[in-house]
Amino acid sequence: MASQTGRTTPRVSRRGLTLAVMATGVAALAACGSDTVTPPQPQSQVGVPVDWTLTTADTTKLETGVEGISTHGGTYAAYLHGKTIDASGSIQQRIDAAPFRGQRVRAAAWVTESFLTDAGAFAVGVDAPASRTQSVVSVPAPVGGSDNWHQVFVVFDVPANAVGLNVVGSISGSGQMFFDDIALTPVDTTVSVTTSTRVGGASDSLSLVALYAGAHATLLNADFEGGVTGH
Repeated sequence: MASQTGRTTPRVSRRGLTLAVMATGVAALAACGSDTVTPPQPQSQVGVPVDWTLTTADTTKLETGVEGISTHGGTYAAYLHGKTIDASGSIQQRIDAAPFRGQRVRAAAWVTESFLTDAGAFAVGVDAPASRTQSVVSVPAPVGGSDNWHQVFVVFDVPANAVGLNVVGSISGSGQMFFDDIALTPVDTTVSVTTSTRVGGASDSLSLVALYAGAHATLLNADFEGGVTGH
């Protein structure tokens, strides 16, 4: 279900390196004189990525935000940091299913992991009356503690009566999980679908319409460049 391409970004140390990098830049500037300008390093921002929502049983065990030390593309990537081995939670965004109804869709995300004790996951739920399913690709803890950026994806069919899609990035256990550049793309029916499972109980149309009230027709802030809001 998951694929790793040759398009990877060399891994560097995580959020704890930010201040060290900035200090090095300041020292270099002082040594070279006022004619040398060192570009500022992007700093981590703690909070919930804009346009996404946080789901967790205990916010004291899970930290989320965006960080700029290691990204797949652009300036920032989203992170979930499990502080304890029993931490769990996700960032998610609900979107209107209208642009994808009656089509087969490939949802892809670039991910990387750092010292996970359990696993992360990327998933998309498809909510239709009397049929709520979820397609999930697990991101296991890497050998050696960390991994390069790689792309994972799920492929699923969107019923003609689907109300909405729920895009989810999650973590279980301690460690860090990073997400960047998420995209949903219609594909030909010759592309094999990912195994999906039914989730929750059947919902009627009115309940689903209420659940997705105000949802946008496209995934917003899919590259996590939009900053954060408070928990």
